[in-house]
Amino acid sequence: MNFITGKQLYYAFAAGGEAVIAEREILNRMNVFPVPDGDTGSNLSYTLKSIIENTEIHNDAGATMRSLAQSALVGARGNSGILFAQFVNGMAEAVGDQSRITLEQFVDSVNHAVTRAYEAISNPVEGTMLTVMRDWAHSIKEELNHVKDYPNLFRRTLDRAKQSLQDTMYKLEHLRKAGVTDAGARGFVNFISGFHDFLEAGAEVDHLHDRPAISGSLAVDEDPHADLEDLEDLSFRFCTEGIVSGTDIAAGGVREALNDLGDSLIVAGGGPHARIHIHSNNPAEVFYRLKQFGTVSNQKVDDMFRQFQMMKSPKARIGLVIDSTCDLPPELLDEHQIHMAPLTINFGDSSFLDRLTLKSEQFYRLLDEESDFPTTSQPSPSIFSRLYGHLSSHYDSIIAVHISRPLSGTYNTSAQEASQIEGTKISVLDSKTISASLGLMVLEAAQAIEEGKSHEEVVELLDNLSHRTDMWVTTPSLNNFIRGGRVSKFKGGIGKLLGMRPIIGVTPEGASRFRDKAFSYKGALKKIIDQVIRGHQERGIQSFSVVHAAAQEEAEWVAREIEQATGVKSSFISEISPVLGAHAGLGAVNLGLLYKK
Repeated sequence: MNFITGKQLYYAFAAGGEAVIAEREILNRMNVFPVPDGDTGSNLSYTLKSIIENTEIHNDAGATMRSLAQSALVGARGNSGILFAQFVNGMAEAVGDQSRITLEQFVDSVNHAVTRAYEAISNPVEGTMLTVMRDWAHSIKEELNHVKDYPNLFRRTLDRAKQSLQDTMYKLEHLRKAGVTDAGARGFVNFISGFHDFLEAGAEVDHLHDRPAISGSLAVDEDPHADLEDLEDLSFRFCTEGIVSGTDIAAGGVREALNDLGDSLIVAGGGPHARIHIHSNNPAEVFYRLKQFGTVSNQKVDDMFRQFQMMKSPKARIGLVIDSTCDLPPELLDEHQIHMAPLTINFGDSSFLDRLTLKSEQFYRLLDEESDFPTTSQPSPSIFSRLYGHLSSHYDSIIAVHISRPLSGTYNTSAQEASQIEGTKISVLDSKTISASLGLMVLEAAQAIEEGKSHEEVVELLDNLSHRTDMWVTTPSLNNFIRGGRVSKFKGGIGKLLGMRPIIGVTPEGASRFRDKAFSYKGALKKIIDQVIRGHQERGIQSFSVVHAAAQEEAEWVAREIEQATGVKSSFISEISPVLGAHAGLGAVNLGLLYKK
């Protein structure tokens, strides 16, 4: 057998993928480099699952190889997955339009793929998957002079790949201390072993079996690394990934634009699509810079610091989940180990994750730069599926508290995905509010969990709190209400002409409602303060907070006035989430409170 067709190529890749997926948990447990976050097996498995499920199978080898490369690029996840995707894309470049791949062409494509894999990484490190890829590529080139068929080529070179894998333990101090070989490198050896097994057993069969079915969800990281002891390797907090699509994207230009924002930078692909992976403390700036190269999509941000907290220093056995409309400041999310599912903000064809890949600084810049008015949408089902699957491995139970049902479909999506998780009790609650007042509710729940309250007691507390919240929001301009369609152009025009500033709140059921109006921004803020003082006299304020859209001075003034009048100090003053800023507009101030009764 000295050539393979497109159909044979696909099934060889699928066999390699199945071999990796079979060792997924072993690879997770071995994962100590570049960050010991226990997800290399999951990431490689997810990438190969995407290849198996999404590749278009052609008799023509070149067409199949291009589809393999595209499926790998779109489905790639994690450092190892994106590096593997770059390897596959390199093979596709070398194979070109060949209808079948001869042994010589295959060897050339693998060696070209190794070159492209090294080019994708800003600072290649030896003793990793890269090294094993290179060593195996060199060995098949050397053996080409001695063998003339595929099975023999693999048979004679697999031992060299396995030896290269064994050597990784002595090339990296992290691996030597842990007593393991590199997880990504082992995954690559698993892949070529599965590839070889198919060539030995099935490649000569004319009628090949159906597309392999991969059972179970591979989007869930069920077994994070158990040996992570400290954060010495976590210079950058967020594992950040995405795709940028455009015209003739130069991978080198993308690398240059992102190089100062973190480490573990990989830019795979190029041309119409590039896949990016970087460990960074500023995912929002990563994607803001990427937007200059084209349309940004498929964003994913994993908070490695929160993963570490959950694995090594959990405060409680109940996990607490919010969505990004809960306006708690980052330091309180960290202090109470609260997990967040982001809503989505769309600028034209580019989509961003609220508070993760788009923060206030970048959001307001884009508002000035973009002609398209941003639209918003609830978190995708996959975000909740992955989050609940991950948390269920670490907590006895989970409580999720969300933006009110009349304002968003977030609750419904969360509840649907929670119902699919077996073995862990998950309660999904409608807060009947939003923003600052939702933050106050969640803060009370977090403190109750840390005090040792039971799951049922915390759920009951949150239900009680939902009847004791109130909120007001006003803005210096009606422009965003008009642009977003929440106020008609006609009514908005009259309101602007009269200088009207609306004061908005929510009903007891959580729907938005008009509460009052003023004829100046300052006047609206004063009316809010007056209403809060009256509420305090009638029901007593337990706590309050103020969030704002680039209006720090006004927010602090409101907080001071209320504290002077009631004796209650604000629980926090913070930036409003961009997804809410898109509706309220620059300068908006939102005040939320909890009454004592």
